[in-house]
Amino acid sequence: MANLHQFTLSDIADYQRFVDKHEHATAYHNKAWGEAVSSAYGFTPKYFALQHNSKILAVMPCVLMKTLRGRANLCSLPYCDLGGILANDNDSANELKQQVTQLALDKNWGFEYRGALFEYGDKIHSKNDDAVAHNTDIVDGTKVRMLYSLSEDVNAQMASFKPKLRSQIKKAIKNGVSSTVLATPTANDFAAFYRVFAANMRDLGSPVHNKKWFESIFSAYGKNAFLVLVYFEEQCVGGAVVIHTDNKAVIPWASTLRDFNKLAPNMLMYWEVLSETIRRGLPNFDFGRSGYNEGTFRFKKQWGATPEVLQWQTLCDGELREETTSVKSSLRRQVENIWQKLPLGLTTAIGPKIRKFISL
Repeated sequence: MANLHQFTLSDIADYQRFVDKHEHATAYHNKAWGEAVSSAYGFTPKYFALQHNSKILAVMPCVLMKTLRGRANLCSLPYCDLGGILANDNDSANELKQQVTQLALDKNWGFEYRGALFEYGDKIHSKNDDAVAHNTDIVDGTKVRMLYSLSEDVNAQMASFKPKLRSQIKKAIKNGVSSTVLATPTANDFAAFYRVFAANMRDLGSPVHNKKWFESIFSAYGKNAFLVLVYFEEQCVGGAVVIHTDNKAVIPWASTLRDFNKLAPNMLMYWEVLSETIRRGLPNFDFGRSGYNEGTFRFKKQWGATPEVLQWQTLCDGELREETTSVKSSLRRQVENIWQKLPLGLTTAIGPKIRKFISL
């Protein structure tokens, strides 16, 4: 009989080896994500496995955090699109999910599960399979991640784009926007990125992470992270953070200042991100989460990315229930509208005190 196992410092390397070998592992599954959460916010990463005769059959990274109401909440994973299970087969994956769910119930924890449609060793057949392939029959607002297979070299990648997309990238350069890639950002680099990111989050009506969170990401991921900054007349007007495995990259955060949108800095920024991903020899790129057919979805789609449905579930009344769309409640919209009107200095000061308790 398979049993639930929680990794400790003495055997966490076994967890990481399983992740490194699994074809569906993302950079979020790396133990570095949990380490960054612990460093920046003090919450506890927990790495679970289903084992049989000491053999690992499936793993699930989690973080035990607190909600705004102070309740303990187990999340796989917070602050990103997905964590979820990596498994050798569907049966093992389902068994691990059931056992972790039961653990949360026994401990009186909340539990949020965030996975992808094809996260296991065997491909799961779903009614969404054809929709993912053909961009049809997915309900508007459904959470998807946008995936893209890159060319082998930068020139071939540029040639693969439609003329309109190429002209938008070139427009930014003609407008005087420049870009730089930073493998080891300095304190000044983080500060430049954070000024843009904090302003963008305020404009979106969302509390901002603290700056230490981003510094912790780079400390934990090391060579598997890079920062892209874009400048206009020596002012940083955009920035993007990228983390990656040995074969796929993901962009958790990207922001540009709205006042400079007419210069198209976001187009050059994403092009530099894709170029550096290719230079690092990574064939797969994840543009991140969007609501199907929403604005960010259309922006990512123009680069050639295709959607994969995300599976977000929340423990409610003793069972995991699907969260299928990104429709906002009226209360959330009201809070966002108020936040957008607050002074930037105030939202930057108090935002991180709130943000750490929000798993999104």
